[in-house]
Amino acid sequence: MRPESSKLVELRSKTDRQLAELITRKLEAAACVADLDEFHCPVEKACEEVRRLLPFVRQSDRRRIEARLQELRDMLHPTAQAACF
Repeated sequence: MRPESSKLVELRSKTDRQLAELITRKLEAAACVADLDEFHCPVEKACEEVRRLLPFVRQSDRRRIEARLQELRDMLHPTAQAACF
């Protein structure tokens, strides 16, 4: 492998990690206020932004992020979850 290719692989890996960290922080911040009615709109916007970024996340990180996204969705819309039972 050429040195340039090695550097590109290293940079891609770092970028992938940073994107997953950014998304995780955004979801955690949203989870902190999700139970407060006045923050539902910003939380939903954060969730939508995360959904748009998901195609760019590694598959191994995507499963964890999708699970957290579902938890937030359930926090925002608890009646939808109850209706499934």
